[in-house]
Amino acid sequence: MDVDNVISVLLVKEDPEYILFKTAMLFAEQGLLVWFISSKPFENLPKKITNHDKEILQQITFLYLRNLKDLITELNGIHLWNKSPSIIILSQFKTYVQVPVEDPKNFLAAFILTSLLDSAAVCSKKNKKKSLILTCTEDVSNMNKFQILFDMYFSHSVQKIDEDNTVDTIVKIYTNQ
Repeated sequence: MDVDNVISVLLVKEDPEYILFKTAMLFAEQGLLVWFISSKPFENLPKKITNHDKEILQQITFLYLRNLKDLITELNGIHLWNKSPSIIILSQFKTYVQVPVEDPKNFLAAFILTSLLDSAAVCSKKNKKKSLILTCTEDVSNMNKFQILFDMYFSHSVQKIDEDNTVDTIVKIYTNQ
């Protein structure tokens, strides 16, 4: 796995829905293909998103992957898609790492993060340009549990910034790399 052209960003924010959607929209406006992965079905865009341009929304593939099996299956098949995304946004990371048994070594979280990085590396190679992974943790109090993984797998962490500046920061991280 060659991750030299993969930028990984961890967003630490409670209620990150607006930020994730706004970021997806901005990258789509730049002509980049975006995967927006969520464990919950999409019903509406956040109320603060006012631009509903159909052409921009067509650049975003909304994937409802309700559990870990669906997520890993989709990530492992990313190379089969005709159009590979440059941007992969994974909402609700915590949902996918919930397991019935305590995982003190965080093997499951590491597996998910490695799969994300590998998928983004495949997209980067296929598209011949850099890729970005954006995921978030809303539970700041539980962040210590995964801190070592976040340090290992994420090149950037964004936190404690207001919503619009957070979106700008994420876009700048991608464009300045």
